[in-house]
Amino acid sequence: MTDETTDAIRALLERGVAAQRADRLDDAEAAYRDVLTRDPENADGLHLMGLVAARRGDTTTAIDLIERAIQRRPDMPMFHFNLAQALVRVGKTHDAAAALRRAIDLAPDYAAAHAALGAAYEALADAGAAEQQYRRLIALQPQSAIGYFLLANLQQRYWRLTEAAENYRAALRLSPDHSGAASNLAIALKLQGKYDEAVATWRGILARDATYRHASVCLAETLNSGGEYEEALAVYAAAIRARPDPGIEIRRAIELPSVPVSVEQIATVRTRVLDQLQDLQRRRIRLTDPLTEVGTLMFCLAYQGRDNREIVETLAKLYLSACPELAFVAPHCRTPGPRAGRRIRLGLISTYFQTHTIGRLNHGLVCNLDRSRFEVFLFYTPYAAPPTQNDTLRRDFLEVPEHAIELPADLAGARETIAATRLDVLYYTDIGMAPFTYFLAFSRLAPVQCVTWGHPDTTGIPTIDYFLTCDAMEPADGERYYSERLVRLPGTTLFYPRPVAPSAPKSRAALGLPEIGPLLICPQSLFKFHPEFDRALVEMLRREKRATLALLDQHHPNNPELIRRALRAAGGHDVLDRITFLRGLPHGDFLSFLMAADVMLDTFHFSGGNTSLEGFAMGTPIVTWPGTFMRGRHTHGFYRLMGIEDGTAVDPAAYIDRALTIATTPPLREEISAKIKSRNSVLYEDRGAIRAIEDWIGSAVG
Repeated sequence: MTDETTDAIRALLERGVAAQRADRLDDAEAAYRDVLTRDPENADGLHLMGLVAARRGDTTTAIDLIERAIQRRPDMPMFHFNLAQALVRVGKTHDAAAALRRAIDLAPDYAAAHAALGAAYEALADAGAAEQQYRRLIALQPQSAIGYFLLANLQQRYWRLTEAAENYRAALRLSPDHSGAASNLAIALKLQGKYDEAVATWRGILARDATYRHASVCLAETLNSGGEYEEALAVYAAAIRARPDPGIEIRRAIELPSVPVSVEQIATVRTRVLDQLQDLQRRRIRLTDPLTEVGTLMFCLAYQGRDNREIVETLAKLYLSACPELAFVAPHCRTPGPRAGRRIRLGLISTYFQTHTIGRLNHGLVCNLDRSRFEVFLFYTPYAAPPTQNDTLRRDFLEVPEHAIELPADLAGARETIAATRLDVLYYTDIGMAPFTYFLAFSRLAPVQCVTWGHPDTTGIPTIDYFLTCDAMEPADGERYYSERLVRLPGTTLFYPRPVAPSAPKSRAALGLPEIGPLLICPQSLFKFHPEFDRALVEMLRREKRATLALLDQHHPNNPELIRRALRAAGGHDVLDRITFLRGLPHGDFLSFLMAADVMLDTFHFSGGNTSLEGFAMGTPIVTWPGTFMRGRHTHGFYRLMGIEDGTAVDPAAYIDRALTIATTPPLREEISAKIKSRNSVLYEDRGAIRAIEDWIGSAVG
């Protein structure tokens, strides 16, 4: 190559970089193409053209170009670093980590690579390796807040809250205006039970900068979870006044009280939600990325005991009008071709393929699908909740299917990844639990798309064709409550391993419970408590003066007080001293807790699923009042499959009578318990349920 050509290439590269920095991507691309015309294997030209492709969202091309650059110049740390960024985008986190390690081998003091490698290890749930990278970053840049901030985020994710708070404070000492560190410090304080201090921290941030979105969102969520619903709405209103934000407007519209105190409040809130959603649609608001701009769900809607179809369909229409890009269609769905005798390509997707209720309910399905009929693709995301150490369920999920594919964290990348597999059927184990899968479900990624009852409520999303349900749980008129076509399946629709009772169950005293008097338990999440259920609890405790009600306290420091407030609203001032809360039970102790009960109380309108299966395995009698909707009829359905009617009540009054009769009549309790133990085998390891799902999928594909 002549000196003249070399000089020309250098000038073109400089011109391209200047254009790229000014965000003139067309000009930059033209310059780099000119470089590659003169020297098709120019490493800098390939690398920079790859960065342009990445900016345009063409990640596959970006990876190809940067890899070609590395072949020419394997000694360039930045090439490996930028390759890693592209690999993360397509969900290839292991490969990204390898690229970052190569960058660090070439440049041990490459701070950005250490930060990125720490993030990759976090996504792979390797907390120790991630921490090592962040500590190396701190050693390289001891006067920078970023290392302390990233380390604190990691520690907070794993509930090392004291250490996290210390490192957020270290970041703030180095950078007092670091709003991210201050806001995340408030989260750590909240999780430590320092609710008032957390709220004061967020209010302090907003006093300095009313436009800081993260603080507004966290403050509103915290106030609502602490029972200050109207104050949470006021925080959103203030954020909108400070800076108009359609994402915050939707958050305000769909905010629901975490523990409603009355049926009247529920009715008022639902009217407000529907009115505001319709107003936002009339105003034709626009969103670019609902996952980041809204990033939340109407999760508590399912617990209100009302028909939700109109509200969720209205919300879905709003999202589609505000962000038409959600309605992506995979190329193979536009012109589907014949299967030509091959196996059915079945994709299963969830954010919760880990130690979680959704994971427990679906692990048996993933393991027992007939591989001679189905080519199974399991699509998973980084951990949705704090990872547990040695999460064997997570490991099993990733080892069992032929294809376990980690999805990129952005919707566009996830859509591309799933579309590339050319699925016949995409099976959502849950929609409504996590924003990521909710927004992804608006895309057409397979000719047949279905959801099952991981979150047992209709989605309202037009691209979800079928809702797979347990026929024993559905009311006769169940179809009217779904936007999807309802598919009634026999059996439990689960392959659920039978829980094994502890060999030496703990006594009531060992669990911190009173040894004398009837023990009523409700081991459900407290957000399931409906005002009508609150009234039933008060009436039971008022009628049976010797009884104790034991509940579980999950994480939020205000949870016990929220329930006490709801029970006071139900007229229960005189029974609060006989309610006890248990926190942090290991699984063996939890099963002992179920066994210690005289009766388990099923919540109204949203029944126990996983918990009821565990209770029945222990032989614990459960009293249930089947609701109007399937989500309030899980326990009833399990009883129907067992052919037992002893625990089912026809109305709240009968529910109260039945619960107290069982709790205060030991021979009756033992009789029902024995009946449950003799018949509960139909609930566990139900291969017939798996075959029914397989047969339906086969018929749906045709």
